[in-house]
Amino acid sequence: MMGNDRRDLFSEPQTSDPDFEQRLLADLECIARPRHARWDEFGLLAVRSMLQVRLRELGPVEEHHFAEGRDAGVNLIVRLPGQRTDLDPILVAAHYDGPLGSPGADDNASAVAALLELGRRWVARPPVRPVWLVAFDQEEWGMVGSGVLARELREQQQQLRLVVSLEMLGYTSERQHYPLDTMRAIYRDRGTSSPWSAIWVRRRCCCRLLRA
Repeated sequence: MMGNDRRDLFSEPQTSDPDFEQRLLADLECIARPRHARWDEFGLLAVRSMLQVRLRELGPVEEHHFAEGRDAGVNLIVRLPGQRTDLDPILVAAHYDGPLGSPGADDNASAVAALLELGRRWVARPPVRPVWLVAFDQEEWGMVGSGVLARELREQQQQLRLVVSLEMLGYTSERQHYPLDTMRAIYRDRGTSSPWSAIWVRRRCCCRLLRA
């Protein structure tokens, strides 16, 4: 992303929003509950229904149903037109299913709350390019929802300018603990998402994206 595209997406906000934190926290509290596709199915259905309501406030919601082996799910997609519909869209996504045995406040309710807030800002101040907001399902089991959508977009020869995947944005601890030691080599030993940490931090990447 270069030139005007970069300035449009990453420009610093000029006004403050006193309700910013309250909206993020309210969304986070609604999403953060056990919602695993195989062990907390009713929780997942409840969160999906809540997201459909929230996303409809931004625009028409496409329910992208898929089945991959024994896994089936529903990706939720809102396509914001932007100022120039002839340009390739930017896809911004977060998965809404959660990990086993956890309310998943960080993984990944924090990112879904951010996705909703980004959508509100882009509706109020449309960016130049179209933006597709995607809430992925079935990501905890091998990134199934995103994989299916990526394959279909490739088959359709749909061009994307940029893909931004929001993941675990609220982690602030000095040290991360993993169920498997091998995960430390991939995800490191310290949280690195400080621009988004704890949802309440508004500066840097968070605010720049919100002004796109």
